Amino acid sequence: MARRADHTREELKRMILESGRAIIRSEGLQSLGARRIAREIGYTVGTLYNVFEDYDDIVVHINGETLDELNAHILREFKEAKTPNSSILKLFNIYIDFVDQNVNLWQALLDHNRGQDEQLPDWYKEKINNLFQWIEKPALKICNGRKKQAERASRILWAGVHGICMLNLTGKLASIDQDSVSDMVESLVVHYLRGLTHK
Repeated sequence: MARRADHTREELKRMILESGRAIIRSEGLQSLGARRIAREIGYTVGTLYNVFEDYDDIVVHINGETLDELNAHILREFKEAKTPNSSILKLFNIYIDFVDQNVNLWQALLDHNRGQDEQLPDWYKEKINNLFQWIEKPALKICNGRKKQAERASRILWAGVHGICMLNLTGKLASIDQDSVSDMVESLVVHYLRGLTHK
């Protein structure tokens, strides 16, 4: 077993997160555990909890890195389209592509439940808001500069598209509709935005 002094705190943090992400990516969140990570990196469970508050804190940090990866993926792939409607649809297609490529990591975002009294940390909420802002920018044009309306629209659309993707991941989408995920997302986005422009 490695000695605690063999790695700095930051090195240990990176090792823990990389090990946890690798386990989730290949086997899913249900296979993750503090003992499993400790065994993988050659340290004790106690060492993990000298770096993170508890198991939930480890998962939240792993999920935070997944949100960062999605943001980076959008940054690489997205080029603004000619219309705000087309830009929003393009953004969601990039999102669908990311989810398809990272099924277990994205599923972990949905499956991980913190206690009722536990709030997500502010830095995590900021990562979520950064993703909303991708949609808010073109939505602001559709809403004629009304920021509150654009913010609300972006969150409603994210929730709807996220729901379709999650139903697909759990294999329940086929029992609801025979359309592809992309077709359903396009229908949702197009019709919602059409309603938004007529308000």
